[in-house]
Formats: sequence, structure tokens, C-alpha cells
Amino acid sequence: MVAVNRLKHATRLNAELKEKRAASPGSHSAAVTASHRRLRAQVIDGLGSICACCGESEPIFLQLDHIHGGGNLHYRKFAGSWSAVYRAVRDTGFPRDQYRLLCSNCNSAIGRYGRCPHADQPVPLGACG
Repeated sequence: MVAVNRLKHATRLNAELKEKRAASPGSHSAAVTASHRRLRAQVIDGLGSICACCGESEPIFLQLDHIHGGGNLHYRKFAGSWSAVYRAVRDTGFPRDQYRLLCSNCNSAIGRYGRCPHADQPVPLGACG
């Protein structure tokens, strides 16, 4: 009986939510996207606005790197929300001993091959030479 009542309640709530979304399509998504972009820009500015390895400065290419690893765990800790990760970085004062910016190429190379293409020697995961 309880399960049936929960199902009816959930069905009613889903219908109400669909009606609200239909009344103002895209408004919530647009606001969330704008907020996320502002937050990401704050993190990029707070961490120096350039790739710590190659010097790339185009914000679209820059990614947050956890210097000592653990980026996936940090992301999962916040239920898969990059905005929550960015807020945590901002709220702790952009600690450069824990985080840095890498361009997508440098970040991918370190993650896949254990070294950055700009480094002469292989380096440990999360450290760009």
C-alpha cells in the first residue's frame, strides 16, 4: 500500500514539474549555465588564467587539475557536479599547492601517458615538468 501511495505521489509531482517546465522552457537551464560559466571564470582567474605547462591562455581549453591526483574522487564527492567542485576551490581561496590549470591537451596526456608532451622526462600523475 505504501509503495502504491509513493508511486502516485511521485507521478503527481513529475506531472507538476513537467507543467512548470512547459510554462517557461529553458529559463532554469539558461540561469544554471550562466551561473556555472561565471563560477568557472572565477576559478580560471583565481588560478592564473594560463596552462601551468604550455602557457595556453584560451579559457575554453583550460581545465582544473588536482596536482596530487584525486580529481575523480573530488567530483564524485559532490555528486558529479563540477559547479560544486569549482565552488570548493573558490571557497578555499584557490590553493595553488592543490590545484592548477592545464589545457585539455596537457591534462589528457598526463592522465593517459603519465607525462606531458612538453616535458623532457616522464613525470608522476598530476605533476607537469
